[in-house]
Amino acid sequence: MHASPSPSTLDLMVRSATRIALAAQNAAPLEQPAWSTEPAWRRDLRSTLQLDESDLDRSADVAVDGGWRRLGLSVRGRFEDDAWLDAGGAAGWRVAYHGTDAGPNAIRSIVQTGLRVGGLGSNGDPARPRSGDTFGRGIYVTPSLNMGVMYASRGGRGFVRTERGCSVLCVFCCAVRPGGFSVHEHKGGEVWTIGTEADCRATGIWSRSFSEDEQAFMRGSGKGPRRQQAERLAAEEAQREEQRAAAAARKAAQAEAARREKEAADKRAEEEKARRRAKAAEATAAKKEAKAKKKEAKKAPPACTLEEERRAKAAAELRTQEERAAQLAAEQESARAEREAAELAGAAERAALREDAELAEALRRSEVDAEEALVRRVLRCEEAVSSESTGGGGDLPRRVERLEASLGAATEGSLEERVGAIERLIGSEAGEAAEQHLPVTDPLAAVSLSDAGLDTGRPAAPESTMGGETTCIVCFARVKSHAAVPCGHLCACGPCSEQMQECPYCREPVMMWMVPRVRSSYGLLALL
Repeated sequence: MHASPSPSTLDLMVRSATRIALAAQNAAPLEQPAWSTEPAWRRDLRSTLQLDESDLDRSADVAVDGGWRRLGLSVRGRFEDDAWLDAGGAAGWRVAYHGTDAGPNAIRSIVQTGLRVGGLGSNGDPARPRSGDTFGRGIYVTPSLNMGVMYASRGGRGFVRTERGCSVLCVFCCAVRPGGFSVHEHKGGEVWTIGTEADCRATGIWSRSFSEDEQAFMRGSGKGPRRQQAERLAAEEAQREEQRAAAAARKAAQAEAARREKEAADKRAEEEKARRRAKAAEATAAKKEAKAKKKEAKKAPPACTLEEERRAKAAAELRTQEERAAQLAAEQESARAEREAAELAGAAERAALREDAELAEALRRSEVDAEEALVRRVLRCEEAVSSESTGGGGDLPRRVERLEASLGAATEGSLEERVGAIERLIGSEAGEAAEQHLPVTDPLAAVSLSDAGLDTGRPAAPESTMGGETTCIVCFARVKSHAAVPCGHLCACGPCSEQMQECPYCREPVMMWMVPRVRSSYGLLALL
């Protein structure tokens, strides 16, 4: 007893059909090795269709999973050549399927004579196309085995009852010449129409046995009355359930609409109450404000008093502004005075620092010059006693010691006093040569024009006409420290001399400014 069909049966058929189509398309050539013995299914199908052994080709028989089997037809040598049998060769003939529900006689006729374009009936008239003439006259095939099964099984007429009592469904496997067909879309698949019989050649029959339940499932009639009644009851129950769910949904929607309507009405009522309360509050406030204004008007002072108060207020504001302006002016003046004082203090400090630096530089230079003068005196003394040969060389104290040793005299005191004693010992000529150097003045004393020894061609002027003995004649604030060259006027301080291109006394162009040198620790005076 066969099991009842399930929805997966058709899926299994589709998957099996897909594997069969792939196996058929990849078969190159279409023949398979010969079978050693004739299987029972082949013998039963051949006997049922009343086919001769010459009509079949056992080497092309194929059995695959899913219950499908291919009965090979004898086609070798029936046409002008056999190159078209090689599906993967240069010919490239396409594989297609043709399903028929005409019964064993039609199947046997196709095997023996091939597919015909509108074949002839028993009375010699053109037969009615069994697969329809939707796309015109021709042979109808499809590249989908599943669609071929659909055409063969429609209405249950395509099932062949074999001698063993099996219901078998047959679908022809065909080879179609490339370019010899037209493609059409039909029921979600492709349908090929072939106008020339030589372009379509049947090469085999795909067959599969189906149980009664499977046949009923493929016809869409179910298993039987019980199943039909159960399905009807289930459908009615599902319909009633849907109706109940729809009624419940309608009631819920009506209740929700009523609730929303009530909420909207309540909201509108609340808004109306709020507007009324706001309007009443505004009216009350307006009344209170009017009453307060009226009371204030009764208590208001006369116009003359208001004018006097306004003038007094304006005068007070004016006085306040004037005081503020005076205060700001005083603050600005104080800030300016402080800034000027700071600038003057800074300038004085910088001038003092510059004068101190210049004085220190003058002292350093005078000491260096004094030392150089002492070296020259020692050298002259050495030249004076060279006939007695002191040897020369060495530092200044050693040279003085050698002179003293050469003269046979030992003196005490400073190095300058010892050189003076040596000069006195050597003779009056060496002493006179030493005294003819620049005149000696007291330390930190100013140099006069006569001491400079320069002839300017102008009469000498008293010191009082040049700013006094020590005061700069330009700023009259700092001490004279610089003399102009070539005129020789000692008349300006250091900062003023940096700004003067002419002598402030005689207006002669100034080539340079000199700083007088003072007596050093050795008692020598020089002028730079």
